[in-house]
Amino acid sequence: MEIETYEVEENVDKAMAPAIEAEALAQIEKLGLKGQQKLVVKNPAGQDERIPYPEMSRHEKAVYEILFPEKTKVEDYDSGIIPVRVLQVIGHATGLFERVEVWHKPMRDPDPILVAKLGEKYHLLARWGGEALKSFPMLVKEARALLQEDYERRIEATAQLCKTSLATIKSLVEDGLNGRWVHIPQ
Repeated sequence: MEIETYEVEENVDKAMAPAIEAEALAQIEKLGLKGQQKLVVKNPAGQDERIPYPEMSRHEKAVYEILFPEKTKVEDYDSGIIPVRVLQVIGHATGLFERVEVWHKPMRDPDPILVAKLGEKYHLLARWGGEALKSFPMLVKEARALLQEDYERRIEATAQLCKTSLATIKSLVEDGLNGRWVHIPQ
């Protein structure tokens, strides 16, 4: 099984990580870095910690929502096993975010994603699945095809409603003249 996690980590010795994080937080405060301060939240222990997971762009969010229409709170997800590494990410992220979800396809999904929400922002935490995870450009290609199929189906249905309305235009006009409600498809 392939697993990708998206936390940004400093390239430091693990034993030095807490000291490096404390230094980063002190520098952010000292320098008045307002943008970086927005990335600082309280962890479950009540200490300040920077959010190490990237925020999804609107484009990324749209692609993932098209491909993974089901959003299940992580504690309720039962469409497949969650690998241990992803469970570790969940353990870390749960205290940092308002909500942690698994985005997946209906039924049993072999390749879901783990997403966290904080305010109006969504963060990509992890992906896991089969032999090899598809690249983001491949996912965009799949989302484009699904969206085009959906739009074509909806536009064709609207076109059919318009044709039906045109075929019955005289009765629609009479209904309108007699004060009855008339639906004109748009």
